[in-house]
Amino acid sequence: AREMDDRTLRAWSAHPSLHIIDNSVAFEDKINRAIAEIYRILGQPAPDVEKRKYLIRMPDVAALAAMPGCVIWDVEQTYLDRGADGSSRRIRKIEVGGAVKHVFTRKRRVDELSCEETEGEISPEEYADLAKQADPARRPVAKRRYRIPYEGQLLEVDVYRFWSDRATLEIELKDESQQVKLPEWLDVIREVTGEDAYKNLNLALHVPMEPIGGQA
Repeated sequence: AREMDDRTLRAWSAHPSLHIIDNSVAFEDKINRAIAEIYRILGQPAPDVEKRKYLIRMPDVAALAAMPGCVIWDVEQTYLDRGADGSSRRIRKIEVGGAVKHVFTRKRRVDELSCEETEGEISPEEYADLAKQADPARRPVAKRRYRIPYEGQLLEVDVYRFWSDRATLEIELKDESQQVKLPEWLDVIREVTGEDAYKNLNLALHVPMEPIGGQA
């Protein structure tokens, strides 16, 4: 069963709306989590998306790309002026294996770990029109994302153009109590979940260049 689960996860890892509903909770809770994801994909508010984010040393990207099930996204995201409700809005151009799709996302922070998020695919024309609403204070953020299935989780390693010595890792959780399984083959510097400086919204404003361990 585990091998079948792993094969299924690898088969779907390229899909931009992949979310894992694992077997660690009661059946009713699994249904509720699946319903919440469906709402989000349909563009309706779905609260309580928990993610952990880590600052890591620059990984061997060739080794990442060679891992079973790894799918590479080239992403350019542009932040727009804030919505009337104070929510952050962004558009993303995502290229996977030569195919390009455009996505609009609205996020409203609930607490340090959770946010309410709506997201949906848009046309190239809608993308170009929304790009006219770009926040002039924030530059577009370009990154290469390595999506890797690992121990029933989906790892998202983001390698940004403005760093040569570090990257970030994100893992989406079912809830705040879930234990994160960090792979030994990634060198984690520290957790940066909730730190404003490492949110993509703020990376579009200012890039942290703090020394990391072993650097002067």
